[in-house]
Amino acid sequence: MYDRYYVRILEMRESLKILEQALKDIPSTSPHISPKGQAIGKAPRTFRPPKGEAYARVEAPKGELGFYLYSDGKGYPWRLKIRSPSFTNLQALPTLVQGAMISDVVAIIGSIDPVMGEADK
Repeated sequence: MYDRYYVRILEMRESLKILEQALKDIPSTSPHISPKGQAIGKAPRTFRPPKGEAYARVEAPKGELGFYLYSDGKGYPWRLKIRSPSFTNLQALPTLVQGAMISDVVAIIGSIDPVMGEADK
């Protein structure tokens, strides 16, 4: 359990380094934001997926984030399923808590760093 905690601390330190680099390189003006702070661009467009199904995944900080989309060819998707990293990471919990004391369960859950809002999918 200490190993996961230590790796998490190292991840936070590395994140701070990335933020410092990004802040240093951000220009003072951006072509994407108007002087009033409103985004510049066209009006929102409707999403018209073609008929069929597709699965796309991206690497997220806590694991794989996947989107399954099924469309019947109409102007909106018929089904959208999101596979969040926290949902799959919490599946390891029974294995992680074997042999641990009940008082350690909260710390073990924290070491996985779940986002409960996405885990209920």
